[in-house]
Amino acid sequence: MTQSPPLLPRDTLLGRSIKGGWVVTEKLEKKAGDSGGNFGTGYTARRGEGELAFVKVIDYVRAMRSGDAAAELSKLTREFQFEREILEYCTSRGLSKVLRFYGHDEFFADGSDDPMMKVSCLIMEAGEKDLRRLVNTDGAGTRAGCAWNLFIISDIALAISQLHANGIAHHDIKPSNVIATKTEGVAFLKRSGKPQPQEAAPAPDGGIKARQEVKVGDLGRVLRKDKDGPFNGYGFAGDERYQPLESFYGHVPTTGWVDARDAADAYMLGSIMVYLFTGVSLQQLLVKYVPEQFAPGTWQGDYDQALVTVLNDATTRALHDMLRPTLPEEYVDAIMGITQCLTHPDPTLRGDLKARSQHGRSVGLDRIHQRLHLLARRCAADERGRLAA
Repeated sequence: MTQSPPLLPRDTLLGRSIKGGWVVTEKLEKKAGDSGGNFGTGYTARRGEGELAFVKVIDYVRAMRSGDAAAELSKLTREFQFEREILEYCTSRGLSKVLRFYGHDEFFADGSDDPMMKVSCLIMEAGEKDLRRLVNTDGAGTRAGCAWNLFIISDIALAISQLHANGIAHHDIKPSNVIATKTEGVAFLKRSGKPQPQEAAPAPDGGIKARQEVKVGDLGRVLRKDKDGPFNGYGFAGDERYQPLESFYGHVPTTGWVDARDAADAYMLGSIMVYLFTGVSLQQLLVKYVPEQFAPGTWQGDYDQALVTVLNDATTRALHDMLRPTLPEEYVDAIMGITQCLTHPDPTLRGDLKARSQHGRSVGLDRIHQRLHLLARRCAADERGRLAA
């Protein structure tokens, strides 16, 4: 009989009390298709009656047992320290749409002083569900109504614009890293009721689905403009399934930070817009629209104007065929326009047109957030009006 390998120290923390009054209550097991977490083990922890935290834990056993322990320890501790510093920075700067950092702890998992039993953990704000589970399990997104989707994407745009304003590119914007933190209002209105709350969207059952607030998490792969980090040398450090189009071809713009880094976040934001309305990311949709000879892995040329023209045509057709039919007629032009500017294959042109025209100094996600939020409010008012009629 094959014996299971012994548990690592980081896998033995259920029931443990950690700094800040938190108690570790559940180990988060990865499921098929999960990709989050570049290192460590995840737990949930609770404090008092209602507070919930996410705890990322590392130990040093595998690094110490590797063929080059010094190199592996250096890599592990550098990544851990970098994530801790970026979490502390974002919380201290008051980035309201980025998950808050509660602190860190370090101790021996078994109460000994054995270095092999030492663990370190990061404690941060948690939510009950991520966007992937809200859409795929709860039936939100494609069936929750246009306003609900627009409020979600508006929150994500605000989160990324807050990071960009502080010289940080996230580079791992995907549904599992968008976390539902709270709901504004309640789902209670029926046709005979009075339309409340102000920013609610219709639920699939004919009532009102309350607005869901989301924040962006998992800052373990970010890049900082003003500080070297573990992933600055990567062309793209996030989940390859959600990378911007140029990264599929190994292209990294040499025209500055905005084009090489911030524009990648803009593309991933546009892909989430597509995901909310269709249930599929733009990267997945594009597969059948890019001619085979121009597909990643087949195309041997440069990421030049000829390729960009082909990819722009493929993107336009994919959005027209798959996204456009899901949109309310009165919002088609606005939503299609925003999505197209976010997903332009040329990273030097990607983003808000006015922001880009100012010497390309910003992709302008602050402007796009404002446009999305206004659209969401208008759409919510229209949806309430139709229900109340």
